[in-house]
Amino acid sequence: GWNTAQNGSGTAYSNQQAVSLTADITLYAQWSLNTYAITFKAGANGQGSDQTLNKTHGVTFSMPNSATSNGYFTRTGYTITGWSTTDGGAQAYALGGNYTTDASLTVYPVWTASYTVTLNKGANGTGSDQTLTKLAGTNLTLPNSVTANSYFTRSGYTVTGWTTTDGGAQTVALGGTFSTDATTTLYPVWTGNSNTV
Repeated sequence: GWNTAQNGSGTAYSNQQAVSLTADITLYAQWSLNTYAITFKAGANGQGSDQTLNKTHGVTFSMPNSATSNGYFTRTGYTITGWSTTDGGAQAYALGGNYTTDASLTVYPVWTASYTVTLNKGANGTGSDQTLTKLAGTNLTLPNSVTANSYFTRSGYTVTGWTTTDGGAQTVALGGTFSTDATTTLYPVWTGNSNTV
């Protein structure tokens, strides 16, 4: 539009507005930054509605993070780990990464197989079961001592490891690496507390 003041604080006129003048006036063009549509599509294998966000000219655009991306679209057994410019293509933009080009863009999820690792309190523990997500080909770090013992409690005992069978021997250490690409349930390894006499 147009304005009688260069900074836009005067009288405003829209483009092609009809006006009646009784004297000469000077009008200044009023500029606004262009915006560019960034469209997110589920692709052939995903479920969810297209999402469109806007990038402002000259301003860095931040791609959605993992939580937001996986809220947009779902695919059974998979997790979104990046964005591609082609459906089923390689990652072009990281989750939470920057897009700086002043142009519209359409992207699709990069899907990575994922597995649920359930931490179950077992027959002798108390507390709510916890679920973790393990990406295929990527190691999962299991909760350490502080976290594990905040999840589950047992009178006179402390969680000292993780096992694949309730009451079984330790399979993975606290804070250790879990590498199995499969849906798994892990249970606490309980060790009796020492009593000082």
